[in-house]
Amino acid sequence: SETGRPAPSVSLVQPADYLCAVVTLRSTTKDADRQSTAMHEAMQRLTDTVVKSPRFQLHQGAVRLAGVGNGAYSSLSGAGPTTLQTTLRVLYPLQGLTDIFEATKQLRRFITTLPATPDVEMNVTALTLAVASPDQYRDRLLSLISDQARAMHQNFGARLVIIDGLQNSVTVRQVDDLNVEIYVDYQLTANLER
Repeated sequence: SETGRPAPSVSLVQPADYLCAVVTLRSTTKDADRQSTAMHEAMQRLTDTVVKSPRFQLHQGAVRLAGVGNGAYSSLSGAGPTTLQTTLRVLYPLQGLTDIFEATKQLRRFITTLPATPDVEMNVTALTLAVASPDQYRDRLLSLISDQARAMHQNFGARLVIIDGLQNSVTVRQVDDLNVEIYVDYQLTANLER
């Protein structure tokens, strides 16, 4: 997640594994039964299409209820205050690719071929870079943070070094058109008083 804060001083920068299209599905009907049926059908169609493709992969999020506006019916979509909405991630492996613009073009082209479902609206809400499993880097990051704390203790004679935030999830953010930065958002405090 991009919070606007700089990443902690300990991080890993590496090529991304995937170009990821964040696709949002949202029901557009007022009928609750039809919402569930249409959303299930849309998810199944998309899943089947992506699974059958030799190049693309799917990462599904949880289905959740989402409100529209201030609990009022939207005149634009006709959807009620509790429309079903879910987010899916269509992944395009970047292994061996060096042209992110070509990868983006291919991913967008693929998404336009995804089957439409009546009563469900589909939108690409973001294109981002991603890694296969961010948590696989946790041990390496914690080791580097430990080294940093040890160096602070040795080089500055810190009496006490406190590290807060190690329980936070591993975060990934895009650095440039092919690389990501992987880190744990932590804070290191040292007491230098003698």
